[in-house]
Amino acid sequence: MPEQTADIAVAIRFKGRLLPARLILRAKSKEAKAAEVERIEQKQHRNRRVGDPRSLAAAGFVIVVTTLDANVCDADEVLALYRTRWQIENRVKEQQLWLFADRTSSATMRANQLRLYFSAFAGILVTILRRVGLRGTDLATARIDTIRSRLLKLAGRIRVTVRRVWLSFASVFPLQGVFEQALANLRAAPVRDPPG
Repeated sequence: MPEQTADIAVAIRFKGRLLPARLILRAKSKEAKAAEVERIEQKQHRNRRVGDPRSLAAAGFVIVVTTLDANVCDADEVLALYRTRWQIENRVKEQQLWLFADRTSSATMRANQLRLYFSAFAGILVTILRRVGLRGTDLATARIDTIRSRLLKLAGRIRVTVRRVWLSFASVFPLQGVFEQALANLRAAPVRDPPG
C-alpha cells in the first residue's frame, strides 16, 4: 500500500495573532496502527480510565504541525526531518534515563564532568553493540535499558589463573544464542585505524 500523505494549510492562534502553519498527516501501515492502538488501550487499562475515541482514530496517522513553508520543504522532507529529530530526542532521553547522564550530584565540577564522560562512553559502547553486535537479532532495535537488563546483566563466575582469565556463565541463560551471535558479529567486524 503506498503511503498516503495530506498537507493542509492551517492557522495557529499565538498571543492573539494568527500564524500560518501546515498540518501534515501520513497514514500508518496496518501493523503500525494496530501496535499503536494496542499501546493506547494498554495504557488506558493500566490507568483505569476510559479513553477518548479520537485517540484511537488518530493512532492510524503520523501527525505533524509545522510552520515550515511549503516552498522550502515538501511534506516528505518535513516528515523525514521530524523523524530524525524524534530519533535524536530518543537518544538523549536514553542517555539521561538509562545511562544516568542526569546524575551530576557530586561536589566538584570535575567529578560531574567525569561522570558525564563515563555516561557518554557507555552510550557509544552500547550503540556500537546495538549496530554491530546485535545486527540480525531480536535486540537489534532494543532500547538501552532492555539491552542492559536482558543481555549485559549476567551472573557468572570469574577465575583468574597465571595466564588466563576464565568467565563461566550458566548454561541455562535464555539469551545465550543472542549473546553468542553478538560476540561473533563483534569478532567479524572490521577494525578501523584511528584518524590522524
